[in-house]
Amino acid sequence: MEDMESVSSGPDENPWPHLTEYVEFVSRSGQQILFACKRCLPKDTKIKVHVSSLNNLKQHVRRVHESQYVQFEEIVKAGSNRGKTKRRTHSDDDDSTSSSNPNPVKRRIQQGRQLSIGESFGIAATGSGVPQAKVDECIVNLFVSNMIPLHVVESKSFGALIKTLNPSKNSISRRTLGRRITDEHIELKQHLIRTTTDNGSNFVKAFVQFGSEIDILPELPSCDLESEFDPDIANLLNPNSEENDDLEFISVENILNAPDRLHCNEINEQILENFNTLPIHMRCAAHTFNLVASKDVDAALQITVFKTPYRSALAKARTLWNQQSRSTVAADSIHAELGRRLVLPNTTRWNSLYDAIVVLNSILETKRPSLHRVMTQLKILTFNDQDVTVMKEYAKVMAPVANALDRIQGEAQAYLGSLLPTIAATVYKLKNIKSKGLVNCTALANALLNGIEKRFGPLLNDEQCLLAAAFHPKFRLIWLETYDSSRVDAVKKSMEKKVEDALRQEAAENSKDRDSLTGGGSNASNNDDDEEEDFFNSVTRSIEKPKSSNSLKSKAQSLVKMWLDMKSKDSFNDAAFLGEQIFINLFIKYNTAIPSSAAVERLFSTGKDILTPKRASLSDENFNMLMFMKGNMHLMPDD
Repeated sequence: MEDMESVSSGPDENPWPHLTEYVEFVSRSGQQILFACKRCLPKDTKIKVHVSSLNNLKQHVRRVHESQYVQFEEIVKAGSNRGKTKRRTHSDDDDSTSSSNPNPVKRRIQQGRQLSIGESFGIAATGSGVPQAKVDECIVNLFVSNMIPLHVVESKSFGALIKTLNPSKNSISRRTLGRRITDEHIELKQHLIRTTTDNGSNFVKAFVQFGSEIDILPELPSCDLESEFDPDIANLLNPNSEENDDLEFISVENILNAPDRLHCNEINEQILENFNTLPIHMRCAAHTFNLVASKDVDAALQITVFKTPYRSALAKARTLWNQQSRSTVAADSIHAELGRRLVLPNTTRWNSLYDAIVVLNSILETKRPSLHRVMTQLKILTFNDQDVTVMKEYAKVMAPVANALDRIQGEAQAYLGSLLPTIAATVYKLKNIKSKGLVNCTALANALLNGIEKRFGPLLNDEQCLLAAAFHPKFRLIWLETYDSSRVDAVKKSMEKKVEDALRQEAAENSKDRDSLTGGGSNASNNDDDEEEDFFNSVTRSIEKPKSSNSLKSKAQSLVKMWLDMKSKDSFNDAAFLGEQIFINLFIKYNTAIPSSAAVERLFSTGKDILTPKRASLSDENFNMLMFMKGNMHLMPDD
């Protein structure tokens, strides 16, 4: 049995490497091994097992991942021979030469063992136990995950790959692959509740919902599709289309024009309960910072004190950069003299001019004679002291904006709450640099400050952005106290209002749950309770409501005070954050939006390079199915 196997691995090695699909080896202490369950992610679940038994792992999989237990048992049985220490017998000592034979067939002949059928025909035993159905499933997953055109499955090289891995297995045909993808696509759609797309003008919206037939609002009338659409969209919205059973049309125009305003409000409330509200739509902050660093700095060129020395230094630098990019001889000379090549500016890359000048400043500081020698060889005017001063000041002034752009387009703080603190820190650093005195680049600093104020000014007054930063455990209101302390009280009151609303909603939900639990009594008792409630209602209503409101307001103020009194935390292990579910919900509500499209493209892009010529053979239907399956395959239950 594998439970009592003798483990021959080292003290810091995983004794059961064949189980890495389910658990990850963490550490080993004596006879105890600590594993982390991969199927429980993102929850961190640690399992401690004895070195000679898999019982704890089996119990965990059986209890928590019951649907995967059979597959787990098969993997355990398949790898039960791994890690065992083979007892050395007398015959092993005598046949030491046979153990060194690299050919397993010849070795078994020397040991007097009968060959299997696969060994007789030269078929390797490794992997022969994998069924053809598993191979077909892996092929389907390969094409879905990598968005590969379906005709590749019938290529000779792909078939040769399958035969090389296991000569007893075959690839599937293109038609079979397409049929399997279609079947899994249909099956996957059955596991989704609803997927909503927004079609129509800005004033009259038709919400098309795909998924299982769940009647959320059956009393709503269907909308008449009289306008002209694209053929694909028109076919999708056609009530007589094939997917009519899975479509539900809701006309917001009919709702807004309902004669009964009270009934209209009730319908709108039901709609809001059943549909998630999308985050706010805003301009990409990374593109906006790039406009500040590229377009708004042109205003500084109107000032002669900055314009003349800046253009003189930049003209020499651009001549040097052009020589390196256009001439291999010049590039080799620069590399031979400086030990490296220069960084070249690129109009399609953010911060490229700043990065190029930073490298040039570093070379001027450490290898200025060598750089001047190369420039003389290439017949380029060398940099004088004024040029060096201008480029150093340029890099110094542009550094806060460049660093802010890098942070905004990154993924470490891809939250809306990080935007305003980043802007505030940039403005503070620019003002600090300006106050210390600049020889030539004061106009540049003023242009950057004016550009930030012009482009980000509305966001600094936006309540959503302010609350996003206020409910972020790293920023809270600490940044606002430094940037504009006069607005702290207003934002704090807004935080208290949002927390109070969340507490009131939570209390209403709890009260509704209690009523549903105690509402099963007889009709007579319910009528008596109603009469008693009506009798005392006139004298109790005015007393209980203010008391409840004051209590919630006081609790909201204490929670906000506790939240703001905590120190800034780089991680989300804050006691105030984890101790109150309200702060977690408010963080998710206001920080779901991502301020930069650069992070969005990396976080949510699943289409890969679909515009390349190799992907052109994918039809619209196949591409639609592959995209849908790739983004939702994790919702399918494991067999």
